[in-house]
Amino acid sequence: MHWLKALDEVSRRQLTKDWTEARRRQFIANLCIAGDEPSEPKAVQRALDQMDTKASGTLTHISMMIAAMGVTAISEIVDHDSERFICYLTIGLYLILAVMCLRCMSVIEANLFVGDKNSLMSQLEDDLIYRRELYATVNSMTAVLTGVVLVLIYFFYFY
Repeated sequence: MHWLKALDEVSRRQLTKDWTEARRRQFIANLCIAGDEPSEPKAVQRALDQMDTKASGTLTHISMMIAAMGVTAISEIVDHDSERFICYLTIGLYLILAVMCLRCMSVIEANLFVGDKNSLMSQLEDDLIYRRELYATVNSMTAVLTGVVLVLIYFFYFY
């Protein structure tokens, strides 16, 4: 499990490297304005809840695509081993996206200190920004991969 945390940290650093403190403060302020929420903690919690909902929807799509590719790989559409390999490769890519999507929904490991509200809020904000960037990446990659699958399905059928 240590390597998963290390991978998560590398991913976090890479995806949030462009987030300056000023940009972060503006993002949190905009959350309050957009949601008509006077409290930053409530705005951050609402945004985390919305992220869970979005990631759940994307995960549902990914799951359906894995099932569709699995059916395609064993159906009459795919005749050759090379085509079957492409289907299984696509399933593997969707599984990677599913894991990334699950990370967008995972519970933060916040150390709750009595009376240390600022530290907790900082951790929640960091996690929200990371999940936002990770979800944007997953969503883009899912759209591209689904487009590729659409083309592949028709190619395999008419080939």
